[in-house]
Amino acid sequence: MAFRAPAHAWPEACNPTRTMFRTSALALTSSALVLGAGLHVPGSAEACGGFFCDTVPVVQAEEAIIFDVDLPNNTVTAIINIVYQGSADEFVWVLPLQTAPETISTGSQQAFTTLQQTTTPRFQFTEVEDVGACSEPDEFLAFASNSDTAGGRGAPESAEDPGVQVISRKEVGPYATVVLEGTPEGVRTWLVNNGFLVTDAMMQLVTPYLAKGDTLLALKLLSDRDVGEIRPIEVTMSANASEKTLEACVPIRLTAIAANTDMPITTYVFTDAGRAIPQNFFHAVPNLLKIDWLNRGSNYRQLIADAVDEADGGHAFVTEYAGSPSFLAGTIYTEGQFDFARLRAQTDLGRLLDELARQGLRFRSEVQTILQNRFEAVADCPNCNSTQFLGKTIDPNPALDEIEADVVEPDRRAQAIFDRRAHFTRLLTMLDPEEMTVDPVFTYDATLPEVSNQHDAKLIRYCGMGGTPGSAGLAVELKDGRRVYFDGSGQPNREFIDAMPNALRIEQLAEGILVKDNSGAIGDLLDGHNDRNGAGCDCGSAPAKRSTAGGLFGVALLGLVLLLRRRTR
Repeated sequence: MAFRAPAHAWPEACNPTRTMFRTSALALTSSALVLGAGLHVPGSAEACGGFFCDTVPVVQAEEAIIFDVDLPNNTVTAIINIVYQGSADEFVWVLPLQTAPETISTGSQQAFTTLQQTTTPRFQFTEVEDVGACSEPDEFLAFASNSDTAGGRGAPESAEDPGVQVISRKEVGPYATVVLEGTPEGVRTWLVNNGFLVTDAMMQLVTPYLAKGDTLLALKLLSDRDVGEIRPIEVTMSANASEKTLEACVPIRLTAIAANTDMPITTYVFTDAGRAIPQNFFHAVPNLLKIDWLNRGSNYRQLIADAVDEADGGHAFVTEYAGSPSFLAGTIYTEGQFDFARLRAQTDLGRLLDELARQGLRFRSEVQTILQNRFEAVADCPNCNSTQFLGKTIDPNPALDEIEADVVEPDRRAQAIFDRRAHFTRLLTMLDPEEMTVDPVFTYDATLPEVSNQHDAKLIRYCGMGGTPGSAGLAVELKDGRRVYFDGSGQPNREFIDAMPNALRIEQLAEGILVKDNSGAIGDLLDGHNDRNGAGCDCGSAPAKRSTAGGLFGVALLGLVLLLRRRTR
């Protein structure tokens, strides 16, 4: 895409009438990050767990959403992952939707786990080069090659308040759900009458959605359910294109009521229309020279937070992956994977547990919760071996009905999304509550290049006295040929590195505008850094030795080198 100079002010905010859904003041997150991109641990939550409740709203730690966007049919499916810490009595979740949902169902937890594990950005050395008169004990190689990459709950009562229409009410997995429409005044009265905390500040944010005719979906846990049974929720909406166009839009303005600083928002977008790009947010390309390559990108999340802050208003997304979703084929579900006829034939509890284990279901957290709820013996001894339950006659069907409906079927639907779409994009932003002033909307561009989540570099180790690799300094060489030099302790010169912009560039992809190009400033600071840090000791008395052991090969060797140096002092 060719970029042009900025021609006008920041694009207008997301129109609330186009908002698909809102994530409440509830911790929404995908599975924990693998070490390749650092760790983010959600903060602890207060007792109250929803946008409207009878005490203080929980602080939201993270959001993760899967979008399936079918533009020709004007249909959008959203799967929202919910992580909640607090009292089951106070779990309340309210989502404004652009239109009344066609379906509400439990979503696939496995889908988030798989997407997180397979598309998290990873930083690794795929080549190690030694420069100078180097000696390298064989045990270093052996060590490196073994390195591991390492009462009162339930549906609200019928509305008798004027200005409110209860469109539907049903139980969905562990939830009692109700779908409402109405005027802001009528909805506020209904919510108050049904035990929701409503403040003027909350209604000020909700009113624009309701005033434009949006629908509210409210969820509570059923009276016999606990927080351990919370599942992702899946909502599918379809509309007549002449009435409104459904979009993948994250209404974060309501999230600002109770959110953490630098709250991560990860969106996984599947569509046939092309690579997903922010329409009314900027796009940031991070400066990978600032990545802590020697520690596998442990500062990645902080770099992203700083990079998006360099955009106007902090409104920017980073593309973490863009390409075909074909690698996801069969990752969470394949036809014939489970034999429920065989499972239903097991009327002995011990044999049922054995068969569930054989089919790979027993130790999934959702299944364990169902088993403990359905079988008192399992609840009394959740970690017991299946042989301890042999001889206990049971009816397996109620538990298997629930497993099939709330575990297997959501996986099947999510796998269908993975399989039927041509394009998949993972995007991340990190926002402070005061930055949540615009609802990000996504559009699509099939001409943009793919983006890999695998980031490779070469580690160069300079050998000094005694030939110890790295003792005379190190260098990290990126794929584009740029190098960052380190001293013998593995440290860069912070004066120059810290002064570098965190974003290589800021752009407005939907309009083809290059907003800010930091490559010149970064190059100047890199030159200053390398001049100050030097290029190691290229002794030239022995040829360079290369290795393609990959992964953390060079990092493992560096750790051993530094350890040996300390011991010999």
